[in-house]
Amino acid sequence: MTFNSVKKRILFWILLSLVVLMILSNLLGNFISSLFWRILLNLLLIGAYLKVVEVVFTRRVLEPIYLINKVAEEVAENNLSNEVQITSGDEFTVLGQNINQMLANLRRILQENLEAAEKLMLAAHDMSAMAEEANLSSQEVTSAIDVIAKGTEEQSQHVKQSSLAAQQMASTAQEVAAESQKAASFSTKASERAKAGGEIIQTVREKILQVKETVDSSADTVRRLGLRSQEIGKITDVIRGISRQTNLLALNAAIEAARAGEHGRGFSVVADEVRALAEQTTQSTGQIVEMIAEIQKETQSAVEAMESGKMVVDEGAALANQANEAFIAIVNSVTETVQTIQEIAAASQEQAASSEEMTSTMAGVEEIAQRNVGAAQQVAAVTEQQRTVMEQLAKSSSDLVEMAEHLTSMVGRFRVSANFQRCWRVMDCNWVDCPAYQAKEEKCWLIPNTLCRNGIPSGSVLEKRAQCHQCKVFKINTVVSGEEEEQGEEASV
Repeated sequence: MTFNSVKKRILFWILLSLVVLMILSNLLGNFISSLFWRILLNLLLIGAYLKVVEVVFTRRVLEPIYLINKVAEEVAENNLSNEVQITSGDEFTVLGQNINQMLANLRRILQENLEAAEKLMLAAHDMSAMAEEANLSSQEVTSAIDVIAKGTEEQSQHVKQSSLAAQQMASTAQEVAAESQKAASFSTKASERAKAGGEIIQTVREKILQVKETVDSSADTVRRLGLRSQEIGKITDVIRGISRQTNLLALNAAIEAARAGEHGRGFSVVADEVRALAEQTTQSTGQIVEMIAEIQKETQSAVEAMESGKMVVDEGAALANQANEAFIAIVNSVTETVQTIQEIAAASQEQAASSEEMTSTMAGVEEIAQRNVGAAQQVAAVTEQQRTVMEQLAKSSSDLVEMAEHLTSMVGRFRVSANFQRCWRVMDCNWVDCPAYQAKEEKCWLIPNTLCRNGIPSGSVLEKRAQCHQCKVFKINTVVSGEEEEQGEEASV
């Protein structure tokens, strides 16, 4: 159907009205003869005609335009849920159907864009989070690489020092091996001399024991001699007593001879001689006593000297035993020392060989460490570049999140469902301070900081996504929008 059908219908109703008007004018003109009343009648008929034309034009032209304009105003207010209802069957009906199809397509496109924008926002948020994590990881890696580079450089220096120390240790080990060989030779000689000294000490000990036996025998002899001199002293005392008695008897005999006179003169001479002999015996006995006393004194001194000599010999024998035991211990220690020194010498030779191998190995390690230092510095430079790139990527991801949020907010402002239900009606909410309460934005899941959690702000749109997908309002309105979209697609087909 073309636009000419509307024109034809309008012309048809106008001509029909004119025909009816002319017929009525002729009919009524036959009954009215006055010119004034004819003119007045014609004017009334013309007025009625114009009113009929107005009604026809309004119903056929202006009313569809009004309906279309009303839907256009709703679209201007971001409401795409209404449709043009024209049933005249003319071009306006076709226009209304085309507008309805366009609105259905727009609703589908906006719904797809909204879903795509939400997915883009989520993906951008994930990418931003991953970029942020990658940036943090890159920073940590950069720090770790710097630490590794410094550690590798320090390790290279330590390896150099270790290499020098290994060389010095190898040289020292060789010197120790040489000195150990010398010490082993000296220790062997010392062991031989210690054994010879032990043999000499053993001989001295035997001689001292022989001297001890001799001294013990001499001490016993002197001791017996002292006892004999004491016995001689006792005999001398007896002789001294006998001399005293003889002297007294001689004195008595002289006294009696003197009493006898001439008769006793010969007896007196004998008595005098006996007394003289007694006195000589007494003097000799005194001398013998003195000599025996001196002999006893010397014998006592000899006994004491023998006792002291015996003690000295005993101490000498004990010291000889101790010296013999000490020399035995010295010989054992020197023997063990010789064995230990020989083991040290063998170990020093092995250590010298190992040190030489370690020196060559440390040289290789030092070369590898130098390469690691260069590689670590290169890795540090590359990591620093990567960190810069990751920072730029994080910034770009953050910008993309903002753009996705803005796009979601822009697309979400369009109302695509006539049965869309506001959140406070579904949830019977009375949080009048909530940003979603009486807001122009109908989709509460696109409004940040809503008071859905018992009056606690829910945070940004991204922070609400997990709980919004589980919300009753989200499920109802997204299901309604999907069903209407399917119905629109079926109607278009």
